[in-house]
Amino acid sequence: MGLSAWSFIVTCPEHEEHRIFQKVFNILAEITSRMPKIFRSWQAGQVKALIQRVEEAAVDVIDGDSRDRVGSIGRGLCVLLGVTHDDTTADAERIAEKISHLRVFDDDDGVMNLSATEIGAELLIVSQFTLYGNTSKGRRPSWIAAAPPEVAEPLIDHLVARLRDRGFRVETGRFRSEMKVSIVNDGPVTVTVESASSG
Repeated sequence: MGLSAWSFIVTCPEHEEHRIFQKVFNILAEITSRMPKIFRSWQAGQVKALIQRVEEAAVDVIDGDSRDRVGSIGRGLCVLLGVTHDDTTADAERIAEKISHLRVFDDDDGVMNLSATEIGAELLIVSQFTLYGNTSKGRRPSWIAAAPPEVAEPLIDHLVARLRDRGFRVETGRFRSEMKVSIVNDGPVTVTVESASSG
């Protein structure tokens, strides 16, 4: 069928194919409108970070009856990171930039004017796939928007490397492990950042 014939079908409301086309279009529009917001967010690609200002923080790995401390920091930031399916190294680098320069530490006047870079903060980075939990329906969160470990781990490793390149002391959790994270939240101060909106 040529282009002119298709144009006639689409623009002629009395043509049977037009009515079929319109029904299909309406069905697709309805499906799209009902898609959970979390699925649509995949298109942007956005690492999620929950950033907590801490006096100290630590992460232990649990293996049966044993408990192994794999990371600990003093004054600084504990950052929980969630990665979705189409995130890229560019998303990781935007979050690294934001972590470095977010002004959440007090100056001499007690105003949050100083960044992690300026005070020499230590950083604890922990993967947290549950940041992509979808609770819009039912009582059990859905984790379908969270990237699998083989996607998330290289991106978080890249982010950690960029932070170390900036001179930070960075401690981390461990992928595919049961972890216990302990923090002393200073303030408390807790903020969320997404790479798609990070400047």
